[in-house]
Amino acid sequence: MKKIFLPFSFILLLASCSGEANNENNETAAPSTPLLTACECADIYANNPTLAPNNSEESREELANKWNEMWAPCEGIDMSEVLKCK
Repeated sequence: MKKIFLPFSFILLLASCSGEANNENNETAAPSTPLLTACECADIYANNPTLAPNNSEESREELANKWNEMWAPCEGIDMSEVLKCK
């Protein structure tokens, strides 16, 4: 019985390891959002459409939506690096 069980369990072990390797490759190959630097995010923040006086003809809701789209790539970035920008 041992002679049959050992090769069978070895084949199952190899199959499970190859499945995990394929999953890891799929996760790393998945397209991710491009990461911006803190300096790029500082430039985006400086161009905030909700604070610009020339945008007074647009509604506040439109400006807020525009701002959310602009700022979305910068969420989660450590903004303490902005002090190092030139």
